[in-house]
Amino acid sequence: MPFAAVLIALTTLPLPAEACSVCFGNAQSPLVQGAAAGVIFLGVVVYAVLMGFGGMTLVCFLRARKLRRAAEAGEIDQA
Repeated sequence: MPFAAVLIALTTLPLPAEACSVCFGNAQSPLVQGAAAGVIFLGVVVYAVLMGFGGMTLVCFLRARKLRRAAEAGEIDQA
């Protein structure tokens, strides 16, 4: 029973929030600028990967449509 009371007390009591050294420090420090550059870089990487998947899907769609039209016109042999 005392263990449960201590557990409840530790999980429900408010604790003061403390900022990390990056947030609490100088906004123009190289550490903060590096973190911001890292966030931008990762955003660009995610965007590039998503655009790559979208481009691949578009190319596959266009090739399939071209192949289907060629098959309907009798230009290729359907084996």
